Amino acid sequence: MSLGDMITRQMLKTKVVHRLPGRLRLNVPALRHLPTELKPFVPQFERLIAAAPVVDSVKTSLHSANLLVLHRADSEEQLVTYINELFVFMYENRNRLLHQKKKAEAVVDKLVDHLNKTLGSELTFQKEVPADVWT
Repeated sequence: MSLGDMITRQMLKTKVVHRLPGRLRLNVPALRHLPTELKPFVPQFERLIAAAPVVDSVKTSLHSANLLVLHRADSEEQLVTYINELFVFMYENRNRLLHQKKKAEAVVDKLVDHLNKTLGSELTFQKEVPADVWT
């Protein structure tokens, strides 16, 4: 892993800024430095987070680099871990996503379907997705 990848992974880590029952405000430093070509994918990323059965809604602020997540999770720690894993997954697959720019909605639909089928109450994210997701 290159130094750049290590720095990026560190910037992808979410930090809980504020919490109330059923509500988390998370800071993700990488959002502030999101490349212009990836900014149009923010709504799709919100949809991927919201695919978790315990998530009610997600709002992203690129300006503050925060996510507001309304949820029904028993374990906020599991939810934060799930979101971290999603960020890393999207980072690792950013070139695939950019390559599929015109079909991004369809790709995200397939990813959401995959998450709906594989996510349990543990919110265990399966990094291996079927190959047809990217086509």
